[in-house]
Amino acid sequence: MAKNVILETLKQIDQQLATTKKRFQIAMKGKSGRLALKALAKLKRMPGSPVYPIRWQTEKQRRAFFATDGFGAGIPYRRTGELVEGWDVEVANVDDGVLVALTNPAPETEFVQGFRVQDFHLDTGWVQVADVTEDFYAEVDDSVVSVWYPIADPLGAS
Repeated sequence: MAKNVILETLKQIDQQLATTKKRFQIAMKGKSGRLALKALAKLKRMPGSPVYPIRWQTEKQRRAFFATDGFGAGIPYRRTGELVEGWDVEVANVDDGVLVALTNPAPETEFVQGFRVQDFHLDTGWVQVADVTEDFYAEVDDSVVSVWYPIADPLGAS
């Protein structure tokens, strides 16, 4: 008899944990989505005009730019908007929580806004992925706490 009560109690706890996890994922997906859209808006911001003189990484780079007609893009280069419009965000539930991915398929992204950013792009004011993701994760960390407690303890008993 006592064994059945314990088993029933364990089943109820298991069901409540599954429900709590699902509610948390739904709430965090919504919160993360809103924060990701905010991050996306920052990455899509077009900076001002280039700052002259251009601060080349090396003299070799400067010579290559002019020798190849702006690496094939023409001189002077005219922005097409493809880089900023190439940013996209994906928010999905995964086993352990919520996955948020900010992506841009443009190959120049890493040189303009990424880990291999060129000094002259920094001078121009291109928003950097590392800065945006750092801010995003700090906001997500705060959100985890504010979303989790009302779900885990809806009566506020603890």
